[in-house]
Order: sequence, then C-alpha cells, then structure tokens
Amino acid sequence: MKNLVFGLCLFVAIPLFGRSLWQESQERSLFADHKAARVGDILTVVIVESAKAQDISSSKRSKDFELGLPKGEGRFDFIPKLGAKGESKYKRAGATSKAGSIQAKVSAAVIGVMPNGNLLIEGEKRVKIDNEEQVVYVSGIVRQEDINPDNVILSTYLADAKIEYRGEVKFSSKEKPFIGVRILQRLFGWIF
Repeated sequence: MKNLVFGLCLFVAIPLFGRSLWQESQERSLFADHKAARVGDILTVVIVESAKAQDISSSKRSKDFELGLPKGEGRFDFIPKLGAKGESKYKRAGATSKAGSIQAKVSAAVIGVMPNGNLLIEGEKRVKIDNEEQVVYVSGIVRQEDINPDNVILSTYLADAKIEYRGEVKFSSKEKPFIGVRILQRLFGWIF
C-alpha cells in the first residue's frame, strides 16, 4: 500500500515541474515599448511625400528674304524692275510642370538587421476600389532610434527609401494642339 501511495504522489508531482513564463528567446520587458528590432517584427510607415518639377523652354526663329530682278535692257526694256521682300518670324514657348503627393500608412516587416543595428524593411499595401487595384510599396533602411514609441516611423526618416504607387489615374489634359494647327505649323515651317 505504501508503494501505491508513493507512486501516486510521484505521478501527481511530476507535472508540477512547469516551465518559466519567461523564455530566453523573448528578451523584451513586459513594461517597455515594443519597437521593431528583429527580423520578422512589424512596424507602421507613415508615408507623407510630395514632389514638384517644372520646365520652361522657348525658341525663336526668323527669316528675311529678298528676291529681285533688274530692269530689262535692250529688247527687254519693257520689263520693269521687280522685287519682293519678306519676313518670317516664329516664336514658341512652352512650360511643363508636374506635381504629385502621396499620403498613406503601410505596415512593413523587418527583413534584415545590419551590423550597426539599422533595420531593412519592406512592405506593401493593396487596395481594390471599383475593380481598380492600387498598390503602395515601401522599402528602406531604418534607424531604431527613429521609431517612435507607438512603433511608427515617418517615410522621411527612411534611408535609401523606395516608395512606389501603382494604380490607374485618369487625367484630362491637353498637351498637344489640335491636328489642324499642327499641320499648318509643319507646312509653314517647311515653306519658311
């Protein structure tokens, strides 16, 4: 009977040897902010970017011409002196300007940790609206000091940033003149 009680006590006591709630692989404090620091961690990138470019160009061209025939002599003295003068001027100016901005939030994963502690991140967000897919892609290098306590970083703090927006945007701009105007410009440009 003693052996049975001892065996029963031993059987009940073995499961009491549990593991610690703290594991060596999780070296983060329960009370600290959880910022991205290792491969696989996720952080939020707030993209606030704008770009503007402008190009202004102009060209001028002018031609003067003069044709003339002297007064006829001898049998041809009935031919008066003939002459024509002309001038052709062409002036063209053009301006092109482009502007774009993007604002988005994208979750990005840490895909590598550099020897100096900087993080390589990459993330993509796909949104489909009215059968039109829009994709925002971001990648770059992040310093851990630039990540705020909410685990968020602004896109302006990314080194070697690559930010892409893909989606169909329809513009209604007229960059070319009407076909009749283009034909006349070529015709008169060739003559003069």
